[in-house]
Amino acid sequence: MSSNDPMEAWLAAQQPAESETSAYRQVEQLLAGASPLERRYCPSREDLVLPEAKLGVTLSAARAKHLTACPLCQSDLADFQALVELAPEPAWVGLKATLTLLWNEAAGALQQIQSGLAPTPAPALALRGDDVASALSQTAVFEAGTLRLTWALGAGGVDLLCESEEPAPTNYRVDLSEGAGGLVESRSADAAGQVRVLGLRPGSYVLKAFVPEASRPALELSLQLDRS
Repeated sequence: MSSNDPMEAWLAAQQPAESETSAYRQVEQLLAGASPLERRYCPSREDLVLPEAKLGVTLSAARAKHLTACPLCQSDLADFQALVELAPEPAWVGLKATLTLLWNEAAGALQQIQSGLAPTPAPALALRGDDVASALSQTAVFEAGTLRLTWALGAGGVDLLCESEEPAPTNYRVDLSEGAGGLVESRSADAAGQVRVLGLRPGSYVLKAFVPEASRPALELSLQLDRS
């Protein structure tokens, strides 16, 4: 502490009891820590921008209370929000893909006409029955792993099986929309990381796979199912 500090000069002159001097030192340290320049009681940068769902209700309330009194954290949060608004969307590999399938109902077969997905070997079993030849399988980049999509002819149309493959997340949701229309299916994966959509008829579809708490899909697939 500087010798020019009036309180230090007073302590030197008065020489209070040791207990009083100790109490003063504790208050002095507390005030120093509360200084905005020290930021000893500010939340971390991560906690400052973390969504309430991840931070928790109690800590979120404490953060909100702190923000009302701390202009430095207010400025940090404003800077972060500005960067998020200006930053371009990350170009995730495999985020968007296209697929065109041809359904030959008379021959009981599917044919892949165009695909932005990687082909994979046929699965051990088709979705319905044991006719492996009627199934088509592709994989797409899905978070840190892959999502396998297997298409097969079923009793009511074309069936789709989505399977996450490690280290891709198993807790995801698939939304299927028809053309420019509304939502056709919205299904969450089961414990094995599988989603089944049955009985697709010829038409244009958009399939989106979402992971929890994501604002945009981890995979978006434009599907065209044509009848030969």
